[in-house]
Amino acid sequence: MNLNRYLYLCFFILCLLSCQSQDNKKEIELKTEKKFFSILFSHNINGETHPCGCRKFPLGGLPQVAGLIESIKEESYPFYVDSGDALFPNSVLPDAYAESLRFGGENIVEAFNKLGLQIFVPGDYDFAQGIEIFNSIVKKKQFPILISNLAKDSSIDAIKKVEVKINNRSFVFFGFTSPELIKSPLDSNFESSLENLKKIIDKENGKVIILISHAGFQADKKIATQIPKIDWIIGAHTQSFLQEAEVVGKTQIGQVLSRNHYLGEIRFDLSNMKVKYFMHEVGDELSKKIKNNPFVAFIEDHKKKLEEIQTKEQEKFYAHKTTGPAPTAISCLECHKKQTKFWYSTSHSLAYMTLKQAKEDKNRNCIGCHSLNFEKDNGFFTHDQIIKFSQKTDAKTYWKEFQDSIYTKESVRLLSSQKRSELSQKWVKLDSKSKVTHNFANVQCLNCHNQNSEHPFDMKEKKL
Repeated sequence: MNLNRYLYLCFFILCLLSCQSQDNKKEIELKTEKKFFSILFSHNINGETHPCGCRKFPLGGLPQVAGLIESIKEESYPFYVDSGDALFPNSVLPDAYAESLRFGGENIVEAFNKLGLQIFVPGDYDFAQGIEIFNSIVKKKQFPILISNLAKDSSIDAIKKVEVKINNRSFVFFGFTSPELIKSPLDSNFESSLENLKKIIDKENGKVIILISHAGFQADKKIATQIPKIDWIIGAHTQSFLQEAEVVGKTQIGQVLSRNHYLGEIRFDLSNMKVKYFMHEVGDELSKKIKNNPFVAFIEDHKKKLEEIQTKEQEKFYAHKTTGPAPTAISCLECHKKQTKFWYSTSHSLAYMTLKQAKEDKNRNCIGCHSLNFEKDNGFFTHDQIIKFSQKTDAKTYWKEFQDSIYTKESVRLLSSQKRSELSQKWVKLDSKSKVTHNFANVQCLNCHNQNSEHPFDMKEKKL
């Protein structure tokens, strides 16, 4: 080989190594006139785009998160990151609802794009449908996936380091997803991953070191002990509610629960690098921080499309007949009059109304808590099976009369007990008029109480 060809080969190898090194990191240059730089973080969103509507004072929701970010901008520069378990509600998912769950995950990614997410460190829930589906869901991302302990042969489009320079201050972010939670895309086991991470972090000098970790609170404390050079660990997985940062040596650890109910903030004073830790409650009023908040329309569109997918899924997988319906509240009313009177006055008797108000009455993640025996053989499987009639009755007519004479836009929890009782009794009268044999809507007697198969003819049973 002549000298020119040898030099060319060396130059090519150096370029290749340089490209590979560049691919493993991202550098972000920021300038701001704000006094503060805020690392805002979420985790364990679990696919939730908006509050379910059950709570008297709802927490979470994308319009509300957008409003929080907007309010922080008033005095600080927000840098938004997420530490995993964002795309799906669990690590094990039913195949019957794969399409709707995937749609929800894709919308979380789209929301992250709109919110300006800067870094995402995935957790075990995010790989619940496999790496191939994960890659498909995040393909439209506008943010880097950060996994510093990623295996060399992994197919995930991820980097190992993000360096942020703002007003001549340097912050270096690393991402750690525990191999004890999910092994396939990660490098080796927990201990060796930690050793490799320590070698990388020990090379950093004069910078603020931030580890975004999806390993759990106890593991984060272990990491802080073994890699003392880390300034902050932003945790996830165990959903620990740290109202104040946990200090291990010189390392501080933050976690703030799940589903965007709370977001954490680590605020740096760029003039002297003093730092404060905040925990923000994501209340409903935050959505009003943005005039004509675009996330409101985003959520409405999301719910509409999700309802269409869920309806098809339910029809496809649960078209079979049940084994015979269990007794519903209507069979208890005549004998248990004292209990019935009390039940009428509670929000339990109108629990399904809440789903109607929130337009979540077709959402399987919500139906089970607002009804009796959902997805059980002696109950119902699809939203259109929730009412059973003794004769051929037009369900549309039934629900139209419900809408006209019973439905209210007021929160069920905020209604007076007298008003709840009035509406509940109207509903029972509608069932009687419509020849309803079983109404599985609402939280009923058998949600909490067991019933002897011979009831009410077993005289040994204690009378209530």
